[in-house]
Amino acid sequence: MGSEHPPQGQDHRNTPGAFAALFPPGVIAVERRGDLEPEALSEAESESLGRAAPQRRREFAAGRECARRALARCGVEGAVIGRGADRRPLWPAPFVGSIAHTAEYAAAAVAHRNDFASLGMDVERREAVGEHLWRRIAVPLELDWIGTLPVGERVSAATLLFSAKEAIYKCVYPWLGLRLGFQDVALEVRFDGESAGTLEVRGCGAAPPLPALTARFRWDGRYVLTAVAVPADAAPCKRDPGELTDELVQGAGGHR
Repeated sequence: MGSEHPPQGQDHRNTPGAFAALFPPGVIAVERRGDLEPEALSEAESESLGRAAPQRRREFAAGRECARRALARCGVEGAVIGRGADRRPLWPAPFVGSIAHTAEYAAAAVAHRNDFASLGMDVERREAVGEHLWRRIAVPLELDWIGTLPVGERVSAATLLFSAKEAIYKCVYPWLGLRLGFQDVALEVRFDGESAGTLEVRGCGAAPPLPALTARFRWDGRYVLTAVAVPADAAPCKRDPGELTDELVQGAGGHR
């Protein structure tokens, strides 16, 4: 795993376009922070939420607002981003995209399908994943890495893994139809400096095997941001699942 540690005490809350820096050229990312009192949802978007609690509705609406702003930058005005029966966003053709939100941070990314097969993104508060969840989220390779870190940095490291696997799920499911569980993906963390880096997918328990994927991340104040983009010409690799190392615990799980 990486030789550097998750930074502590850094404040990047005022960094503009933090998500935009995680995606390659051709991906449009829009985000908003702080008070999430967004524009009203469309009737279809509102109905898709059912009887969701007010906070859930605010987060959902803020994410949709970011998505509409991103699509507007692509020339699509007033888009309605519905929600499928499987809860994934329904993007207008010919676009792909992803949405992420917490109570105080919402973001969306979109790209043309001719350029990218799929996108995934996630944002989490860096203290979101306590020790009682680590064995559910991390495979042995990743648990070993967490164990090498100072005690005060381990929760942030586990949250990074959680966030990256969420972003990978959001990317892979609409593209390949695979429902990945946390134990289906093994990641290797590589730091580029103190507050950013990449996560290489070392293995996957799903069938067919995933293509080579690299997620990018950055620490941004109290948050960890993760993003992954698959080029349009990418294809699942043809590796024999039996060749996977025992670092990976087999068996697909459901999405959170």
